[in-house]
Amino acid sequence: MSRRKKAFTNYEINKNIAKILVLHRVWDGLNQTKIAKDLNVSFQQIQKYEKCMNRMSAEMLIDICNKRKWDITLFMNNKPESILDELMKGVNQMDPKSSPYPLRISQITEKWKTIDRVGEDNYYYKHHFKKGN
Repeated sequence: MSRRKKAFTNYEINKNIAKILVLHRVWDGLNQTKIAKDLNVSFQQIQKYEKCMNRMSAEMLIDICNKRKWDITLFMNNKPESILDELMKGVNQMDPKSSPYPLRISQITEKWKTIDRVGEDNYYYKHHFKKGN
């Protein structure tokens, strides 16, 4: 009996959750310490979630979404880039009140590049999995 190939590997799911966590945190102008306080963990733990070194539990995900009024269904999205695109549509580049958003967009995309670059190795090394599982 052959096993059906998973639509997404555990790593890909973890990576998307990390990217969406970064997206929400940076877009809302929050630092890792503020998110850590909401979850009653250290900011280093948030760093580990965002670098795919540790996996965020469902309970933590629900907790932070409830405390920050984030839509939890967005964390199930397999294309974080589409969420950023939607948020960017609501930003008027000519409005002085939207001045922090170009910087935030840049910060988000840089953090995502880091996740893409080191996240996979962090995830598989930390969890002693073979790549592809």
